[in-house]
Amino acid sequence: MKNKTAFLIAGGEISRDFALNFLHQKSDTDLLVCVDGGLAFLDQIGRIPDILVGDFDTVNPSLLHTYEEKGIEVQRHNPIKDETDTELAIRACIERGYRHIFALGCLGGRIDHELSNLYLTLHYISFGIQLEIIDEKNRIYAIAKPTEILKAKQWGKYISFYALAGKVEGLYLVGFLYPLYNVVLDQQKTPTLTVSNEIVTDRAKVFFSSGLLLVVESKDKV
Repeated sequence: MKNKTAFLIAGGEISRDFALNFLHQKSDTDLLVCVDGGLAFLDQIGRIPDILVGDFDTVNPSLLHTYEEKGIEVQRHNPIKDETDTELAIRACIERGYRHIFALGCLGGRIDHELSNLYLTLHYISFGIQLEIIDEKNRIYAIAKPTEILKAKQWGKYISFYALAGKVEGLYLVGFLYPLYNVVLDQQKTPTLTVSNEIVTDRAKVFFSSGLLLVVESKDKV
């Protein structure tokens, strides 16, 4: 794992065992940021965040006060704002020099927040920030340039691609069960063309000439 990695805990669904195992990777130089309602989960598993971010409309006030008393940095925001708490937490990571962010608790809750979180991966990859949204069954991230994906490091059996930020032109999928050659990926015209593909070589390659791709690596069972 690269240096300057941040771990972000939001208020969506999180598997306790999965989170404990995944957070075990965190080193002393990594950052642990809690988003609003994610504080209840961190408190349950006994992990203390470095920063608390949000408008705290979904946090028990006494629990929040406990962490304030511990001297944890709290970034409190007005609930009337143009960004979600999750985006504000991402910005807090970036301001501290963290350019690789793992985000847990960003799936399985309200669909409006879930969709906005997916678009955050696309937005920030344009600035060189790698945001990975993960849970037991999924790893979701964006790519802005040709990329090699190692089968041995894949999150699960399946891999899907989405052009949610406009068309992706000149798309090639090499080393996949369903290869593509110089395709224009347009979600309005072919919304399910690149869903549930599989890697069939040790190293699969994704090439495209323009656009941004959302990548979803997933598995049926854990």
